[in-house]
Amino acid sequence: MKETVKTLAYVAVAVAVALFAALTYPRQEDFEPPDLVGKPLFTKFTDPAQAANLRIVQFREDVGELTEFEVARDPQTGLWVIPSSADYPADAAAQMRDAATSFIDLQVLGVASESASDHETYGVKEPTKMMDASQEGVGLLVSVKDAEETELAQLIIGKPVKGE
Repeated sequence: MKETVKTLAYVAVAVAVALFAALTYPRQEDFEPPDLVGKPLFTKFTDPAQAANLRIVQFREDVGELTEFEVARDPQTGLWVIPSSADYPADAAAQMRDAATSFIDLQVLGVASESASDHETYGVKEPTKMMDASQEGVGLLVSVKDAEETELAQLIIGKPVKGE
């Protein structure tokens, strides 16, 4: 009989602890992003002349290599240069204007997923220098900055949508 009482006491304590844990467990609120569909993606980027730097980062999954391309307007001369090639002059005025214009009034068409675990599926994982050849689902990073290095627009271009 003594053993039965001990067992019942242990069971009662275990139930009490489990009940306490269930009641005090922090609840995670459902994340509901604001309704962005139909709204501009980059609200502060309104003038293509603001763009003074364009950077494109691509991760080549087949060789596990990160490649970067950057073109920037030299603040002293006002000419476009390629910083990674010892400020080699670039004839990029018209191309930068066209590229920057494509970001202005860009609107959100829809939300494919709200889960970060789907980034690989859609190919929108951000390319970083820490990646190795086993990485999959990495997108193409495009960034536009102004003369003060303030980011005007940044997006990751993922896999093409099937049927589009």
